[in-house]
Amino acid sequence: MTDVQGIAVFDVCGTITKTNNTADFVGFVLARESLPRYGLFLLIRILSSLCGLLRIRSIAGRDRLRDGQIALLRGYSAVRLRGLAELYVTRLFTKGLLNHKVLEALQQERERGRTVILVSAAVDPPIAAMAEKLGVNEFWSSELQIEESRCTGRLRTDLLGRKTSILDKIAAQVDLRDSCVYSDNADDAAFMEAFGTRNVVLNTCRSHTAWGSGNGKYQFIANYDAPSLGKDPNSVNERT
Repeated sequence: MTDVQGIAVFDVCGTITKTNNTADFVGFVLARESLPRYGLFLLIRILSSLCGLLRIRSIAGRDRLRDGQIALLRGYSAVRLRGLAELYVTRLFTKGLLNHKVLEALQQERERGRTVILVSAAVDPPIAAMAEKLGVNEFWSSELQIEESRCTGRLRTDLLGRKTSILDKIAAQVDLRDSCVYSDNADDAAFMEAFGTRNVVLNTCRSHTAWGSGNGKYQFIANYDAPSLGKDPNSVNERT
């Protein structure tokens, strides 16, 4: 193995996985634990889909729906959520809900000597479990608020739209110009600007348009086998 050369930062939702790891994790928990709350969760998802169909795309509206999903975790113990997150991530692997081209890129970055870091706006239980599953020692995510060992249904810290806020922390001991980043989400463009190599994961042929021409700023990874005009998974993952 070569000497360590910077870091390789990977987004998770829509990049490593084919899922939104806030909404899908909440749904996984409630489907197993509480059918009444799961019914509320499904209602929120229907409202979210209606907003998409009606092109009601305000950030405030989408964030309220996300907050509503997270609120349904109120009262769950931190220990229980960690255990369920391990089961959730195992399911992602067994159900083929991973993007294998990105996992191959992750392994290649390791072979180049880069330290892999996960950065996601999703809530921390599934991201922590994914990091452990992949053998990744460092991750950054939104954090559920825990009081007296139980989730309050709110966030302690939120990285949604705020990934740039952690750049100083992850760059403390490395030069980001010698590092790389991978994401499928055009909302991460400002965050990606700090890195020497920027890799964009395209989940459909339509998703290229969100990034424009790039003017050579990006390297593109086509994460689909054939051109598709279907819904871009990024439209699901944009507000994690």
